[in-house]
Amino acid sequence: MDSYYDRKFVREMQRIFSFPRAPERVTQVPLDGDGAEYKTLIKKQWHQIGRDDWWNFLNDMCYVDELQQELFDFLFPCFLITWRDGLAARDYAPESESDLFKAIRKGNILEKMMDPARRELVEAWITDAFCSQVDTLNPEDIESTSKRNDCRDFFLYMFNAIGQVIPIVGPILKRIGDAKSPGRARYWLVLATGLCYPVDRAPWVAPWTPNEGGGGVYLTESHAALYDFGFMEVNMERYREFLTIERLRSLLEEAAQGDLMEHERGHVLACLHRIDFNHLGVKARLEWYLHSLSLPDLGGIQDEPTFFAD
Repeated sequence: MDSYYDRKFVREMQRIFSFPRAPERVTQVPLDGDGAEYKTLIKKQWHQIGRDDWWNFLNDMCYVDELQQELFDFLFPCFLITWRDGLAARDYAPESESDLFKAIRKGNILEKMMDPARRELVEAWITDAFCSQVDTLNPEDIESTSKRNDCRDFFLYMFNAIGQVIPIVGPILKRIGDAKSPGRARYWLVLATGLCYPVDRAPWVAPWTPNEGGGGVYLTESHAALYDFGFMEVNMERYREFLTIERLRSLLEEAAQGDLMEHERGHVLACLHRIDFNHLGVKARLEWYLHSLSLPDLGGIQDEPTFFAD
């Protein structure tokens, strides 16, 4: 129990929400059921709340107009901690009928349930959670030469989900917009692979098969179940300003000089070669990618134009 609360990001979340206590009673009328689940939930401490306990909370955030502030202030911090622990496990959590990003966007949660000062702190906490975990990417996370690897695209899909919902793409890019750590270098290598090669054609990506799945890199998938929203306008502006083909080349050059495995460095150099000798194709694919992120049907595998002859 102590190890749960001793973590820096948990202590920070406690401070942001003023060390919230569970409400003595639940007055919120849930979308589904009679509220008995909430009566059980408020008797638990954060460390006792499991991944299967979020069904009602997720749906209520998404669809119920009147949320109980005390209940929200007690549960939402734990909810975000569960999501942060999922980042570390490369596993999207918590997830139910709704999901974190759908609930936030559909229910307008950040604006409806928080004042501007708290909202700013929560957005900074989410930024730190994402960026600090990108820095932990290891060679096994992105390796998919001979088999499917769901970890490889995990942070790309999480970035897309954030882009749809939370206006923090600018601060995120300020934190991870270089290749100075191996984790960041690997993040940009995965993106560069998706931009420099046709789907399923990068030499270090196992092709899709009916039994194994795999394939990729699929640039426009998202962890958010939001198929009527693209990137928020402010996020799209920041990303377009940042991600140019010149920047992509600079990131790869920096990654090639960093502390990567030798085979990873080979992948980086191969992407640089593609930018030099398939420059127009990579540039066109980059423009298609950025445009696709702005469209309301973001999520899932998109039909792509042909950018490369190979």
